[in-house]
Amino acid sequence: MFPETIAPSGKLAFGWRTSKGLPSGASEPSGAVENVLIRLPDGAVLGTLGSTYWASGEMRANRRDLIAAWSPDSRAVVEVENSRWETESLRFHGIGDGDVVSLDLRDLVERAVSQAAGGAAKGRVFRVREDLPVKLDSGGHLSFAAILFFPKSEEAALGFRLELMVKTVRSSAAARVVSIQRAKLPN
Repeated sequence: MFPETIAPSGKLAFGWRTSKGLPSGASEPSGAVENVLIRLPDGAVLGTLGSTYWASGEMRANRRDLIAAWSPDSRAVVEVENSRWETESLRFHGIGDGDVVSLDLRDLVERAVSQAAGGAAKGRVFRVREDLPVKLDSGGHLSFAAILFFPKSEEAALGFRLELMVKTVRSSAAARVVSIQRAKLPN
């Protein structure tokens, strides 16, 4: 379980597992890593996440960051996993009484950012800024900052502030970009 991903209710969090069990000591995990949404009181796995981050206490995934942006009522969370250069996973998870509804937001957001950048997007990599707030309210309003940039380049990144609306209806979810604005973001 990742302590930094605990929901405001204190009852849910992200965790990880592998096909070959958890490593001991200072060993890296063997087998495929899978991140999961867990219910803390009983350890039940409620759903599979899109990320593959891991941390054992002594070691962690190299050059990877995992963020959980929870709604205040703990009924929804946005998962962001960044590798060294790009966002690997950007997913919404709506938590119902008996199920979890997930929606991949990465393609939607990357397309919107690339379209807003026009021709300047060519060859640039998409990344959610994990050092700036990713916020999700109880109504499904999501706000965050993202960049398009050239890895290993001194050329300035193109910054954007985004707002999305994410809704869950029964066993499905849908999202739309409400606002996207070019922005000068801190380095």
